[in-house]
Amino acid sequence: MENLKQTVLVLSAAVYVIKNDKTGEVENEGLTVRYITCEALEPCENAEKLLKGYKLAKANMLVSDYAKFSVVPAIYSVDFSVNVDSQGKTSLKATNFRFLSAVTVNKANTKLNLNTSKET
Repeated sequence: MENLKQTVLVLSAAVYVIKNDKTGEVENEGLTVRYITCEALEPCENAEKLLKGYKLAKANMLVSDYAKFSVVPAIYSVDFSVNVDSQGKTSLKATNFRFLSAVTVNKANTKLNLNTSKET
């Protein structure tokens, strides 16, 4: 099956390191990416779920992937792989982020500006 692709707004990319309190050895480390899956950022409401706005999605990645996030917040293209667990439950996993354009919010006119400059 081909990977699925989507455009997302990445809001943060943060490295975490968990050390053993006694030994100081690194037990776990990674990168947490928080993003919104949307093509356009507009006010929204889901009355059934009592939700206004957007839920943040979370991707866990390798620390080495941190360099891929040259600008944040920004628009990225992301690949998703389809995973099926041992109980047959299907889920999507973000596997690769590619920078598309920067995002700025101008305080003077409170409009979101999606910069069209591309980075390779």
